Amino acid sequence: MPNFTVGEIKSKNIFLFAASLSFLEVALLSSLSFLWATTSLDRNFWIFLLFALVTGIFGFLSKRFVRTDREFSAAQIFQVITLNFFILTLLCSLIYIAADVRSTFDGALLEAVSGLTTTSLTNISPESLGKSILFFRSASQWMGGLGALILVFVALPAAGRSEEFDVSFAKSITSQTVSKTLHRLAKFYCILTLFIGGAFLIAGMTFFESLCHAFSAVSTGGFSTRNASIAGFDSAAIEWVVAASMIFSAMNIVILWWIWKRKFRLVAKNSELQFFALLVVVCTLLFGVWIRNSGSFEEVSRDSFFLVASLLSTTGFFTVHWEFPSAMTGIVLLLLGTGAMAGSTGGGYGSGRLLQHYHFARRELTQQLKPNSVRVVKVSGRVIDERALQRLHGFTAIYIALVAIGALCIALANSAASPVEALSLSLTALATAGPFVGSGLETSGIDFNAATNIMVSILMLIGRLSIFPVAYLGVALLRTFREGPIRKVRYQRIRR
Repeated sequence: MPNFTVGEIKSKNIFLFAASLSFLEVALLSSLSFLWATTSLDRNFWIFLLFALVTGIFGFLSKRFVRTDREFSAAQIFQVITLNFFILTLLCSLIYIAADVRSTFDGALLEAVSGLTTTSLTNISPESLGKSILFFRSASQWMGGLGALILVFVALPAAGRSEEFDVSFAKSITSQTVSKTLHRLAKFYCILTLFIGGAFLIAGMTFFESLCHAFSAVSTGGFSTRNASIAGFDSAAIEWVVAASMIFSAMNIVILWWIWKRKFRLVAKNSELQFFALLVVVCTLLFGVWIRNSGSFEEVSRDSFFLVASLLSTTGFFTVHWEFPSAMTGIVLLLLGTGAMAGSTGGGYGSGRLLQHYHFARRELTQQLKPNSVRVVKVSGRVIDERALQRLHGFTAIYIALVAIGALCIALANSAASPVEALSLSLTALATAGPFVGSGLETSGIDFNAATNIMVSILMLIGRLSIFPVAYLGVALLRTFREGPIRKVRYQRIRR
C-alpha cells in the first residue's frame, strides 16, 4: 500500500468529495432533463440517459472513497466549492457538445459557465433547442444559484468573513451545523421557486415556460425559452411579474424569510435594503425621464422598472435591446456593476459593499473636519471592524483590476469592438449579469471567438465565486506544487 502524507490524504479527500458532488449533481440534472426528452425519443433522450447513468455510478463510487471522519476547514470548503464548479463546468460542456448544441469546446464552455454562474451570456437561439436542453440550461442556473447561497451562508462564515452579511440578522437561516443550514437554504429556495413559478403560470406562461423561467428568475440567471426573452411573450402582466420576481430574487434571502414570517419591523431596520430600495426608485425615475416619449405612462413605468430590476438583480432578462444614449449608458454600467444585495443569488460588486464605502467615506470626511472625533462605520446598526474594511478595499482593487484586464483582453480579441462594448462585456461577465451594452445589434463589434469565449468564461467563474475561493484554490495548488515537485527537485540537488 502506498504511503501518503497527511497533506496528500487531505488533498485527495477534497478532490474526491468535490468530484462525487459534481457527478451526483450532473446525474440529477441529466435525469430531470431526460424526463422532458421521453416524448420525443431523439438524440437528447439517449445523451441524457447515458450521462445520468454514467455520472450517477461514478458519483456513488467516488463517494464511497471519501473520508468523512473529520471536518473541512474554511480553506478546504472554498477548495471544494471551486473544484465543484470547475468539474461541473467540464461535464456540462461535454453534454452541450454531445447534444450538438455547440460544435467547439470554447462555445460549449461559454454556455456551461453561463448556466452554472447564473449569467445569461449566450448567442444560442433558444427556440431552436428542444425542451430537454431548455430545461437543462435553466436547471443548471437554478443549481448555480443554490451554490451561490451556500457560498455566502456556509463557506464565508466558516472563513470568519462575517462582514459579507449581518450574522445576527441571518440566524434564522444559519445554524451551528452545516447540514441544518443547507437544509434550510434548500427548503426555502425551493419554496421561492414554486412561488415564482406559480406567479408566472397565473400571468399567462405555459407550465413548461413558467418552470424554466422560475429556475432562471430565482437564481437571477436570465436564460429564457424565447429568442426575444420576456419581450417574446408580448404581455404586460408577464413583464410586471418577471420584474417583481427579479427584485425579490436580488434581495437577501433572510429578508424574504422575515417577510414570510411577517417580521416587518425587523426588515425595516436593514440599511442595505433601504439603500437597495432607494436605488430602484431613483433609477426607475431617471430611466422614465429618458424614455418618456416612447409610449404611455404605464408602458414607460413598466419598461423603466423592468430594466432597473434586470440590472440590479444581474438577471439579464430583457424587453428591449440594450442600446442607450451616452448618459444613460453610464448609469446602466453603474447599476450593472453594483448588482444585488449580499445573501442573494445575484452577482455584481454588491450594494452592501457600496453602502460600506459610503459610510467609510463619510467617516473620513468627518474626521478631516473634526480630527479628534472617534467614529466607527455602521451598517444596519452593526459596527464594521477595521480589518473588514481593509478586506473591502482589497476586494475593490481586485474587482476593478479584473474588469480592466478583462476589457483589455476582449478589446484585443475583437478589433472592431468599441471601448464601451469591451468594458460592458467584461463588467457583465464579472457581475454575472447577462446582455452587454450593444448586444443583439448587427452593428456590435463583439465576435464571440475562442479567445473571447475563454476570457468571458474565466471572468464569469471568478465573479460567481466572489474571487476569494479561486484565490484559496490557487494558493492551495501553489503550495501543493511547491511541496511536491519543487521539493523533490531541491532534494535531488542537495544529494548531488
